[in-house]
Amino acid sequence: MQIFKINNEMQICYSIVLEPETVDFQGDIISAESVQEGAHDFLQKYLWGEANMNLMHKKNVDSVKIIESFIAPVSFDWEGKSILKGSWIMGIKVFDTDLWKNIKDGKLSGFSIGGTGKRTIEEE
Repeated sequence: MQIFKINNEMQICYSIVLEPETVDFQGDIISAESVQEGAHDFLQKYLWGEANMNLMHKKNVDSVKIIESFIAPVSFDWEGKSILKGSWIMGIKVFDTDLWKNIKDGKLSGFSIGGTGKRTIEEE
């Protein structure tokens, strides 16, 4: 999901991490309940040191810290971005100057979850 809010002075940016009931890049749709469960599970593991922020799903990055993480309680607009109720929003602070420059320049443009899942096909 694309970064939609940047605070240059504080080196903070925000993005939707996961949006419910929306077709993702793999053609999957995730329920609002699953978004919330995934957000809570990740944040618990992150706070316990069992999960990390990483760059391009490959390299752990210690110079990025989560400063906010929440599930949108209602649909709303923020900085020109429509946020759907149930979306997982995350704010991060970037402590590395080069990494922050890549975000500002659009070379790093969004957040992405990494993970595995079990695909099920529903009958219509």
